[in-house]
Amino acid sequence: SWSVANGLAIWLPTWATHDWKIHSKEVWGKELWQDIWAFAQQARVTVFHIDARCGADTLEQWYNSITDGQAKISQVVVEDPHHEQQMGLAKWAHQKCSHLGEKATYRWAQDRRIVINSDIIKMVIAQCPICQHTQQRTVPHIVRGQLNRGKLPGQIWQMDYIGPLCPHMSYGPLGDAITLGRYLKKD
Repeated sequence: SWSVANGLAIWLPTWATHDWKIHSKEVWGKELWQDIWAFAQQARVTVFHIDARCGADTLEQWYNSITDGQAKISQVVVEDPHHEQQMGLAKWAHQKCSHLGEKATYRWAQDRRIVINSDIIKMVIAQCPICQHTQQRTVPHIVRGQLNRGKLPGQIWQMDYIGPLCPHMSYGPLGDAITLGRYLKKD
């Protein structure tokens, strides 16, 4: 209540005389403060201080309980006109950083002084078809036995390790191969 009383009695008149500026910077939410100032000029406004530690049977406590009952906490949904622009910027930044993820997209945009909210970047990545496709790929089971030569690109195998076979296998000292390959999901 102290800050409300000071705001109405001291700050609002000062801002109004200084053209709604504080040290040559415009007051944040200028239109809202102007509306409050216009209302305060037309109506009588009374601000009371209620001590939080007052007795339960006092008149102050009764006023406080009525005021608390009238006050409601609610969520205000405001349509953001810049949301579509932010989504477009986030998509562009995500593509430019080669679909490397949220942190890489945020860092890429930050390096170029582009302000993008990380929540919007998460939404863009969740809706990105390329990222969805790459996340669906699963690592296949270990291939054992003979490996045939691939016929298409991405099917050529690379030998990474040759060593003795496991003791429980009866193939002799031929070798044990651990292979890597590129796995592509075919639609």
